[in-house]
Amino acid sequence: MTANRLSPYSDAKIRLLKAYLKAFLAMVGHDRYTDRVFLADLFCGPGMYTRNKPGGPVEIGRMLEGLHKAHASAPITEFLFNDIDAANVSNVKDYLRPLEGANPKIKLIFSNKKAASLIAKLLAELENKSMRSKRFYYP
Repeated sequence: MTANRLSPYSDAKIRLLKAYLKAFLAMVGHDRYTDRVFLADLFCGPGMYTRNKPGGPVEIGRMLEGLHKAHASAPITEFLFNDIDAANVSNVKDYLRPLEGANPKIKLIFSNKKAASLIAKLLAELENKSMRSKRFYYP
C-alpha cells in the first residue's frame, strides 16, 4: 500500500539519517561497551510512498538488516516505530516484520500513540538505563 509522494525534505532527511546511523552503528558495534541500541521513529509515516519509494522506516530497516549481516558484532538493535495513524503503523509492520524474523538481534516495536506521550516515557526510561545502551530518537 502506498501513500502520498515522498517530499524532497523527507528524502534528504532519510539519506542523511541512513548515512549517519550506518557510521554510528558500525562504530558502536566495535566499541566493546554497547550491548544494545534503541532507535525511535516517533512519526514513522506509511513506510512506502508512491512509485514504491521507501520511507524512513523501510530504508533504515533495510540498512539495519545489511549491517547485522555484515557485522556479527553489531549490538542488539531495538527500533520503535510510532505514528498516530494506526494504518501507517500497520503498513510499516507489514514491510518490516520479516527483518525481525531473519535476525534475532533486531527487535521491532510498534505503537500508535501521540508522540508527546512517548517522549516523556522514553526520557524517563533513559534515566533508568545503564550507559551500555545507546539511544537515538528522531522525528
